[in-house]
Formats: sequence, structure tokens, C-alpha cells
Amino acid sequence: MSFYLAEVPPSDAPAWVVESISALQSACEIELHGEDNSESTPALTVMYANQTDTDKYFLVALAGSALLETIPRAKSSTRSGLPEVPVEGGDMLGCAYLAFPRKDNPHLAEDGWITVDAVHRRRGIGQALWEHLLALTRTQGRTSIIGYTDHARAAEQGDPDALQPPTGTAALPLDAASSFALRCGFSLEQTEQQSSLLMPVPEDVLAGLWEAAAPLAHSYMLRGYVGPTPADLLEGVGPMFAALSSDAPTAGLDWHGESWDAERVARHDAVIAASGVMYNTVALHRATGEVVALTQIMCDHERPDRTFQWSTIVASAHRGHRLGILIKVANLRLLAEEEPRATSVQTWNAAENDHMLAINVALGFRASSLGGVWQRTLSPGSG
Repeated sequence: MSFYLAEVPPSDAPAWVVESISALQSACEIELHGEDNSESTPALTVMYANQTDTDKYFLVALAGSALLETIPRAKSSTRSGLPEVPVEGGDMLGCAYLAFPRKDNPHLAEDGWITVDAVHRRRGIGQALWEHLLALTRTQGRTSIIGYTDHARAAEQGDPDALQPPTGTAALPLDAASSFALRCGFSLEQTEQQSSLLMPVPEDVLAGLWEAAAPLAHSYMLRGYVGPTPADLLEGVGPMFAALSSDAPTAGLDWHGESWDAERVARHDAVIAASGVMYNTVALHRATGEVVALTQIMCDHERPDRTFQWSTIVASAHRGHRLGILIKVANLRLLAEEEPRATSVQTWNAAENDHMLAINVALGFRASSLGGVWQRTLSPGSG
């Protein structure tokens, strides 16, 4: 089957193409994991339309070639130089995503991934998408690309083909996804463990963890809220996101911390509110009122049964007081109270993040799959 590549416009994207991307992601999730953890179509639409801090690109492979004759490349108005996706619809064979930060990490292309429909694999679609992402990265003048692969499980112990990250934790199998990343010139830098928690968590489990941790946190008070950050917390929450971007384990990734202020937090919250609901708990230092810890769980409007643990961070000066476990216990209670339809919480952690993984295990999270974090470094004139 012949195919051509096209770009999805960031605003006013045709509904059919976003629905097709969502459906493709959903099919691949079910194929790999037996369950669907993909974003809903509305959430995907909102995420992609938000280009304030990052230039985001969705490229798709569509069946046929006739459209190339009716949409000349020379007349293309897209950022990538590819024709724009047709308004009336088409048969999507694959898609790719890549993001270019505007302010922080201006040397980086990040969050890259490529997905091809199972029926149409090994026909050069993934390679074509990758080659255009690479060309786009070079046009943008970026020198590092970070991409992700998804795997049903870690490599078997003793597997001679296992791919070991430099951190020495949770090796990947040499399967189709990792083989493709290697062919594209990437090096494995880190693995991420996906874990799942059944909801609601038994109250005796939460109460036991709370009682064991609370005596160490008498200098702090917790505050939970649903939805956007209250105005009086915006200034304090910004440094939490900045700390998360710099303190989380990044292995050998060419990643630098981000700058967050109250305005950026408000923009971030507005995007989330358009596609879902965020459940938040912060810890405040009693003496100063300073926000010193934050945890968040995201619930998609379209899929309230399946929720996602997002950011969890404790400021370095306030670690050792069991704040991490306390804010997570409080936030799980908040989620159960506000959204009784939630049946699970999904989370991802760097495989070497022993402290956070231990907290999650204590809460009842169980490992469900493994992700690979890959990097390719470019130099001027390199391929």
C-alpha cells in the first residue's frame, strides 16, 4: 500500500485525524498491555493546541498518494513543509510526535514517539516518519533528541540480548520497538517503570501509612484542592514544578531544569482544566506558609475510571519528614471522595528512583510495564 506523510495543524485540526490518532494509540495500548491507557480525543486535541511554551508536531502517514498531486508541497503552509492533512478524512497508517521547547532546553527535541498500525508495519512507514522528524530537528537547530518506547515487560534475567541502561536498572528486551530505536541511532539512557494501583485503596492501608509518617511532619500542614491552583498558591507551586524538572532522576539525558512562575502554572492548569480534572495536595511549612511539597492525580473528562499520577515532589530542604507519603495518602483520599468512578491510578517512575518506588509499593502500586528513554545526539552536518 502506498502512503504519504502529512502534518496535523496545531489549531483547528480536523476532528477525524485527532480521533484516528487517539484510536491508533488505543489499539497499540491494548495490543501491548491488554488495557487502554491512552489519552481521549478531547484531551489530545487540547494538549496539541497548546503551543505556548512548546512547539509540538504531529506527523501522520496516510494511505494513498493522489493527494500529493492536489496539495503541492511548494504551496504547503505547514511548519514542517509537508502537506496538511485533508479535511475530509483518510486512512491513517501511522503517526509520530515530537516537541521543541521554546524557552527551557532550547537545544532539545523531546517526548518523541512513533506508532504504526499493526497491519501496516514493516513497510517503511515508521522509517519515513523518523527521517522527517530527524530533518525537522536539524532544521530547528536542535542538538539532542529524546524519545520513548513502550514494552510489556522487562527483559528476562539472563537474556543475552537485554539492553541495560547506564543506570544499571530494569533492562529492556531487544524487541521490535528497541530494535527500531537502535536502527535510528538512539542510545538507551534510562528505563521507566509503569505501575498500577487499584482504587479505592483500603482505608486501613492508608491509615497505617499516615499514622507511621505523621509524627515526623508536625511542622507542616496539608491542603488539598480540586482543579486549578488557587491564586494564593500560584507563586508557591511554581518552584515545585521547577524542582521536579531539576531533581527527578534523568540519567545521562541532555536535560536541564525548567523555569516556572505563577503565570506558567496558571497556563498549565488551564490546559488541564479543558481536558480533565486535577486532584492536588500540597504541604505547607507552618512557620512560613511556603509550599514545600506537591502531588497531583489527573482524571480525563472522558475516562474518569482510569486516572494518572502526575507530579510528586518534595523540596530538598524539607525531605526526611515523610511528606512524600503523607501528600500521596491525602491525595488518594481526595480522589476517592471526589471521583468514586476511579478504578485505578497509573504512574511512571525512573527505574532507579528507589525512594519513590518504595512509597508506591507501600501504597499498593504494582509494576505493570516498562518504558525506554532514548537519546540521540546530533552534531552539525551529522546524519
